[in-house]
Formats: sequence, C-alpha cells, structure tokens
Amino acid sequence: MDLLGSILDSMDKPPAPSEKERKQAKELKARQEKALAEEHKKKEDFQVKVEEELGRFIDSSDKMLEFPPNEKLYRALIHELAEVNGLLSYSFGTEGFDKHIVLFKKDYPPSDEELLALKRGTTDSSS
Repeated sequence: MDLLGSILDSMDKPPAPSEKERKQAKELKARQEKALAEEHKKKEDFQVKVEEELGRFIDSSDKMLEFPPNEKLYRALIHELAEVNGLLSYSFGTEGFDKHIVLFKKDYPPSDEELLALKRGTTDSSS
C-alpha cells in the first residue's frame, strides 16, 4: 500500500447527514426548483405579452413604442424580439432606476434630435 492510501485509510470518514439534515436539504432543493419554475413561467408570460404588444404596434400607424422600465433580463428579451420582428430598439435611462426601451419601425427611424430628446428624457411619446 502506498503512503497516500495508508493515510486515507487511517482517516475517519465524514459523518453521514442526519435524517433532519437530509430532510432540510430535500426541502431546500424543492424550494429552489419551485422558484426556478416560477421565474421561467414569469419570463414566458412576459415574452407572450411583449409579442402581443409588438404585433399590435406593427399593425398600427404608430411610429414609436415605449416600454416601461424593466430589469436587464427583460430588456434583453425585448431587444431580441424587436430584432426578430424587424424593429429598431434603443435603451434609455439609468440602470436600476428608469432604464427602458423605445422601439421604432424601420420605415420611420428616429432622427438624431429625437434620440437626443429621448436620451435626455424630454420627449413626447405621442409621435
């Protein structure tokens, strides 16, 4: 037997988890899986809502669609869906405070002045 083997054989094995610890670990895993499933469902619901809103926007005569502030994950999803639907997307605002997305139809791209006004937060969204 080699030196490492003899050292490992002489060591005590780690204690087995108690029944209470196994139960707690199982409950923790179940809570984590539930939270993950809820987050996935929330993202799917958000995507469906955005897709419906984009469909209405595309079919309308509106030239601009402004979304309320959202978390980074949801803004990324809006950007992705806008690109898939042939729309221009721009982010404005401050992260964690008022960061939001404004979409434009490619046939009606924003002017530099409009983009500057949006960046400053001084636009009228009725255009």
